[in-house]
Amino acid sequence: MRKRRIKRNRKMRRYQYSIIILFFVIIPLMAVFIGSEITEKIMVPVFYSDTMDEDELRNIINKNIDNDEVDKESGEDEELSYKIELDGKEISENDDMIEEDLNSFSMYLIQVASVSSIENAEDFAKKLSERELSHLISKIDNSYKVYACGSNNRELIESELDNIRDIYPDAYIKEVNVKFKKFKYPKSQEKISGKIIDSINDLLILNKKQSETWYTFVKKEGKMDLYVELLLEEMEIVKKLSNLINENHIAPDFISKKDMQIILDERKENNEIAMELLKEKKDLYKVHNLYLENTFKLIEILK
Repeated sequence: MRKRRIKRNRKMRRYQYSIIILFFVIIPLMAVFIGSEITEKIMVPVFYSDTMDEDELRNIINKNIDNDEVDKESGEDEELSYKIELDGKEISENDDMIEEDLNSFSMYLIQVASVSSIENAEDFAKKLSERELSHLISKIDNSYKVYACGSNNRELIESELDNIRDIYPDAYIKEVNVKFKKFKYPKSQEKISGKIIDSINDLLILNKKQSETWYTFVKKEGKMDLYVELLLEEMEIVKKLSNLINENHIAPDFISKKDMQIILDERKENNEIAMELLKEKKDLYKVHNLYLENTFKLIEILK
């Protein structure tokens, strides 16, 4: 009886071991094998359904690995070969960069109004014209600013402030300026960009001289002959600068070619009008209006 029980227990254990091996070893192995076969025979042909066989897949994988290795090896040399297009002219990115100084320039104006419409701004300007006071209207954001007088010399403008406050009690002095800054450009652009910066600096210096000469004339301490000479000199610089910008490739991060050309064209036209006014010797305050417009726009584009 006891021997039978022992035999029965042994058979039961063997059966249990067989079940464990079947479910935890054999079946999982079969599942892995079947899944692998399904992937290889069914899934891969669906994803690469053209005429791609196993060898072609291997070639693609190997090629990608090779390309990654080449990219890593050539990464250090990438800067040497990278090129950029600049207005149709190819410039190497590793081209030496040159820094050049742009002179600082400040202009002081007397702000008399800030209004929401051009019609209101023109009403203020009309009152200033009736008193033959030079003025400027400028649109900034969504409002129109009206300025009276203007010079690079703050003391001169302070001396005018009381007269303006007789008309507009809330008037105050406003400074607009170009701060000292450095322009960067490729060495290959040195002959062009260097000349452009030099010409802009010449204009800023000339604007200072014009301002001083104008107020010397206003105070009856000088004649307009010197102002005419300065205006003729300015016309030459504007012409030279306009040709440089028009005919050459300009680095886009150096200066806006389009915007600069627009203000140079406007400046040329304003200077021609100023020369006519000087010849006729009437409404001379309008000559200074044109000076204020020219200088203000140059500052705005450079700052």
